[in-house]
Amino acid sequence: MQEHFHFTTDQAKIQKQYAVIFFFVSAQLSQIQFYLQRRNRHLVKQEDTVIIAIHLLGVN
Repeated sequence: MQEHFHFTTDQAKIQKQYAVIFFFVSAQLSQIQFYLQRRNRHLVKQEDTVIIAIHLLGVN
């Protein structure tokens, strides 16, 4: 059903939900990011917060 998500929901509503999720994830991730100690940060194409927020938006 997710393939039809963009046809059934208003785009402004999706953007608003994404903004709320993104700010929540970025606040939470900033607190634990020090403990992650990820390698190869210079090779990152997309920030972790964006990937997590988009995934959570798709779950809703």
